[in-house]
Amino acid sequence: MKIFVSSTIKDLGDLRNELYRRLKELGHTPWLSEMSDFPSNLHPDSMTNCLRVAEECDLFVVLLDKRAGLSYLKEGTAYSDLSGLKISEAEYRCARRKGKQICIFIRKRAEYESAIYRQVKDDEKQKESIKWYSENAVYEFYERLMHEEPHIPWRYTFDSINDIIEPLKSIIGEFFQIEVFKDSKIERQIEYIQENPNFLIEIPAENRDKLLISIINHCSIKIRQFATKIISQNFDIVGNDVRQEFLKLLKDNNFVKRTTQSLLDASIIYYRAKINWYFAYYFLHDFDKYPQTFQEIITPQIPNILNDWGKFLDDERVETWGEFEYNNRFGVLQDYFSAALSNFNLRIGKQ
Repeated sequence: MKIFVSSTIKDLGDLRNELYRRLKELGHTPWLSEMSDFPSNLHPDSMTNCLRVAEECDLFVVLLDKRAGLSYLKEGTAYSDLSGLKISEAEYRCARRKGKQICIFIRKRAEYESAIYRQVKDDEKQKESIKWYSENAVYEFYERLMHEEPHIPWRYTFDSINDIIEPLKSIIGEFFQIEVFKDSKIERQIEYIQENPNFLIEIPAENRDKLLISIINHCSIKIRQFATKIISQNFDIVGNDVRQEFLKLLKDNNFVKRTTQSLLDASIIYYRAKINWYFAYYFLHDFDKYPQTFQEIITPQIPNILNDWGKFLDDERVETWGEFEYNNRFGVLQDYFSAALSNFNLRIGKQ
């Protein structure tokens, strides 16, 4: 997921660095303007470029602390109507107009003082007598955010990085439900899953199970192959309904044969073949980690899997891909399976 983080840098530099690192670890693409991987080629002017990038994100995160930042003062551009706003608010307006999901984080002290500021903002003398934590523009921007229509549901206070990361994990799960799960096209769901490897942990359990069952039962062999990969890697966190559907799928002896034939018929080369056998390879290596019922179902399939793999490599259509291609791509995979099978047989012998 592409996550745009909008805030001033001077007062939140360390927190932004840590947020960038943590979001990367979760498998997302954080966009922070000071980072080297921030898109910088959308407009020659750095501020206008930030507005363009904000329009391209999936999730827009507002961080409010002490400073309000510089003003966007650019006339004669597509964003002239935003001239005069602080850059963070201009970025927000761009994301909002594009229908992006928004979440707001404000420093706890700033949020507390914003209520006081609201009461005295029209009394200049009283307002000037108070030593505020934040610049006035921060409270004013926050006030506008609170009264936006439609309402922004994701609003939080923070004092530490965990006050931001933990809610973001939940928000990302809700995002999946709102923006992806509602899409009836399963190809769109799978595209998102491939781009976000930690998606299973992030989405609500009830949506997780419903989605995985729909993938398992999809008629496409390619998608079923994908299901074996993601479910076998996350077998410990998926629901019982998903496990039952998945185990039923593995009982289908024709599954392996149909999969092999589909590869041959389509003359699909290395990278799809690798995905096709991914599950069998890792199962052989991690046999002891799977539940007993799982082991009982898959064990009889192993000879069929390896037998069909051999047929696949021996097929004359594979040879037409060239000796170099064969030796350096399929040959490597064959070595992987040979080593995995040896480990598997050793473990079976010990039982």
